[in-house]
Amino acid sequence: YRLVNTLVETGFAEQNPDTRRYRPSSRLVIVAEQIRQRVDVREIVHRELAELAATVRETVNLAVLDDHEVLYIDKVLSDRPFGIDARVGSRLPVNRTALGKVLVAGLSPREREDVIRAIRHEAADPDVPPPPSVAKFRRSLESAEKDGYAQDFGEYLPDVCCLATAVRGKDDRMVAAVSITAPRSRFIRIEDGLLEHIQKSAKVISD
Repeated sequence: YRLVNTLVETGFAEQNPDTRRYRPSSRLVIVAEQIRQRVDVREIVHRELAELAATVRETVNLAVLDDHEVLYIDKVLSDRPFGIDARVGSRLPVNRTALGKVLVAGLSPREREDVIRAIRHEAADPDVPPPPSVAKFRRSLESAEKDGYAQDFGEYLPDVCCLATAVRGKDDRMVAAVSITAPRSRFIRIEDGLLEHIQKSAKVISD
């Protein structure tokens, strides 16, 4: 009875005044519809990632900015040998990845400065190349903002290269980023044709 009363008080259930019986309220239907829409959106996004991966035959990732880091939220692996696999849920630094550059470049000036201040105090990782200077990172953000995409050539892992561009939502605001990742040897050979493909896919996802 206490649980049912809680549902009534929060608007998720209602009581029929004649029969005194309880039933789900319309608010529950609204919440269910919101969840359904989110699921449909993810399915659409994943389908587009899969199409991009099939076209370029390299690993494709979708990421967001979370707590000043790149957070991988979806991916489609390459069907070729020696593909690059970043686990969904894994995190990478923003200042050494193409995804990070695009995500930070899409922030407001104040938000961007907050990220730069935060990464200044991060401890160095002995297993990866040293991070770029703040001045160099600022220049890469300016380029990403102007060009609409960013690249990294082994800045986090020496043999891994990446191209990324933004996914935009309402009011053209950056909400995520999509990337193509490949071993350096293959990336260099196909680099020229990747930008058109990734920009096309990012537009479909944004729309």
